[in-house]
Amino acid sequence: MKIAAFAAVGAIALSASLGSTGSRANGFDFNSQCRSGFAGDRRACEDFTRGVVAGILVSPHPSICVPQGYDPRLSVPIVEQFMQAHPKALNQRPAYVVQAALETAYPCDDRDVRSVLGVVVQNLSPVQAQNLRVNATSGVVIVRLEPNAAAAKAGLEEGDVVTAVNDRPLLNVTQLQDAIGEKQPGTTVKVTFWRHGREHTTTATLSPA
Repeated sequence: MKIAAFAAVGAIALSASLGSTGSRANGFDFNSQCRSGFAGDRRACEDFTRGVVAGILVSPHPSICVPQGYDPRLSVPIVEQFMQAHPKALNQRPAYVVQAALETAYPCDDRDVRSVLGVVVQNLSPVQAQNLRVNATSGVVIVRLEPNAAAAKAGLEEGDVVTAVNDRPLLNVTQLQDAIGEKQPGTTVKVTFWRHGREHTTTATLSPA
């Protein structure tokens, strides 16, 4: 099953990498170091690629459809081969190069439709669990709601901690992505969450990505 990469449920976007205006990101010159098949600092090229892919996987991107549970490490040879085949791509921002490589390797078709809950979330930390009075050791914290999306319509709010979908406990952001993304748009799911020290449930009708 292929799924479209999306970030309506992720707050892992690597803003420094994705937002750099040239070839440099966080002091690392991707274009000069990684041209000709990662001939420069190979480990840094691989780390950078995996980091950008991790951001793309939680960003809305209807043109990239990767296999369920995709491991960003698998992207390294894909990006390397893409750069060898398209040397002019190095004139683009590093994140665009990685994105273009994934679009080539994992294109979407009309059957690849992913559902979204319409939230930006982060993993629940022990400190947050204590501050938010959550009687749970894992879950995801809603840090932003998309207007008029499934979560907002279901009554979820920023600061809520989602701990389960359809009674399936969530350990992290990735599990929320999988729990929502495997459903078809229009599906209704049960969402368990904590707010102000109390556990609640609601139902949300999923939207298309």
